[in-house]
Amino acid sequence: MSTQKSPAKKRTTAKKASTKKTTQKKTGTSKSREKSLGYKQNAQEKKLVKQLTALLDNMDAEGLVFLIEQAHVHLYNMQVVALEEARRTLNEKNTTTLRSQKKKNKRSGIEITRSKDGYVYHIVYEGRFTMFNDDEMVEMIRAAKAGRTIGEAKYILYDWFVRERRDFINSSGLGDIEEPTWHELTALIRKNFKITRT
Repeated sequence: MSTQKSPAKKRTTAKKASTKKTTQKKTGTSKSREKSLGYKQNAQEKKLVKQLTALLDNMDAEGLVFLIEQAHVHLYNMQVVALEEARRTLNEKNTTTLRSQKKKNKRSGIEITRSKDGYVYHIVYEGRFTMFNDDEMVEMIRAAKAGRTIGEAKYILYDWFVRERRDFINSSGLGDIEEPTWHELTALIRKNFKITRT
């Protein structure tokens, strides 16, 4: 024998469902507003909201209008501050990127040129020409090819410059072995030069 819910029970169930939907709708609206403003209140601020809400029931229209106007002004100021902070952060990021790019450009573009008679070479870096004779070029080639890898060889080449041609290190500003230019110079010599004489 089947049983049926009484009309009273149906109305009660429907009322509970309606209340649940209303609660969900209000919660969703609150979250939506919080998201749209882009600001999340902390515990202290939420406590202040409760204190303010408790006072509103005792305020007249004039006081309520005043609070609403002040609230709009303050929200506007908060948005301006947030935009300025975002703009400042973006500018700092762009400045950092630009400096990094300038440093990268500064530490690249090294080349070696040879005179027509083949006895003089120039390392060209940042528009400056540093001259090396044939014997020095041979020593650089030996140093650059001494290591099994470019990573190893650049240390050997750097040590040669420290001992024999520190003037190039000082004038070029390449005092740090970890500068990418040392890797470039080593790779350039290994690829394009070889010792032909005995």
